[in-house]
Amino acid sequence: MCLYTTNTKIRTAKKDIICYKILIKERKKWISRKSTYRAPFFINYTYRLKERYYLGKSLIHGFTEEYPYTVHKGFHSFVDIQDAKRMLSEWCELQGGKITIVQCIIPKGAEYIKGTIAPSENSPASYVSDEIICVKEI
Repeated sequence: MCLYTTNTKIRTAKKDIICYKILIKERKKWISRKSTYRAPFFINYTYRLKERYYLGKSLIHGFTEEYPYTVHKGFHSFVDIQDAKRMLSEWCELQGGKITIVQCIIPKGAEYIKGTIAPSENSPASYVSDEIICVKEI
């Protein structure tokens, strides 16, 4: 999943931000659905990028005129539960049905960028952050 954005401003969370991830469920853990990031996610553990201030380095310029920047590195999540549910139904067909939505928190003080998951107007809103906590399965 990539984040597409028109803005290069990296924000700092002034309070905890609720967000949602789609993950593959495997026993008592979840893993990212992207095969390149198969690291496990556990409940109530704070995940941080190894390098602080990495989001700025992850911005790539020149995607399209409407969405001139993309972000690949970081913890990707959905802003809205309804968008996560819509994408879950699409991805279940591709993954064979073992994926789920996990409510997460971008903790206060974390850096994040807001955008969309695809370069189109009606694409779901999403975040990329340098920290995330998985809270519970929805």
